[in-house]
Amino acid sequence: AMTVKTDTVLVGQPEYYQALSTALPATPIDVIKDKAAFGYIDFNASLLSNPFVQAKFDFYNKTLYGQPVQSERWKRISQNVDAYLGELLGQLWVKKHFTPEAKERMLTLVTMVQAIFLHAVTNHLVDAVLALILMVGGVIGAQFGVRAGQRVSGEQLRLLLGLLILFVGLRFAVELTLRPGDLFTVRTLELGE
Repeated sequence: AMTVKTDTVLVGQPEYYQALSTALPATPIDVIKDKAAFGYIDFNASLLSNPFVQAKFDFYNKTLYGQPVQSERWKRISQNVDAYLGELLGQLWVKKHFTPEAKERMLTLVTMVQAIFLHAVTNHLVDAVLALILMVGGVIGAQFGVRAGQRVSGEQLRLLLGLLILFVGLRFAVELTLRPGDLFTVRTLELGE
C-alpha cells in the first residue's frame, strides 16, 4: 500500500471546518444518516422511477428555475449518454465505422484546411502587423525604408516583426513560415476608432 505523509493542508475556508467539527458531535447519527440518504437520492433522482424524477423536476426545475415543462425522456437519456458515455461511445463508433481509408481522407482534409487557415491568418497577420508598423511608425518602418505600397521580403518582414515586438513590448512571438523570396505588400489599413 502506498502511504502519503502530509504535514500541511491548505484550506480556503477554515471557519467551515471549525463549525463542522462543532456540529457533527452534537448531531444525532440518525440525522446524519438521513441527510446522507437524502443527498444520495436527490443526486440520483433522475435515474430512479418516475415519481422521483417528477418530484426533482417539480422542485428544482419548475419551482426554483421556472422551467414550465420537463424535456422528453428520450432527450434526457440522450443528454445523459452524451455527458457520461460520450467519449466511450465515440471510440466504439470510430472503431466500427472509421476505416483506415476514411482516416487517411480525413487527415488529408484536415491538412488542407489547416493550410488554408494558415495562409489566411498569415496574410491577415502580415497586413495587421505592417499597418501597426506604419502607425507606430513612421518610427520603425521609416528607419528601414519601408513605405506604404512597397513590397518587402520575408527576411525584412521578420526583422520588422521582431522590432515591433520589442517596440510594443509584447511577450509572445508569432511563428511565420516564410520561404526565401516570399514577398508581402505593405498596405495601410483603415483602423476604426
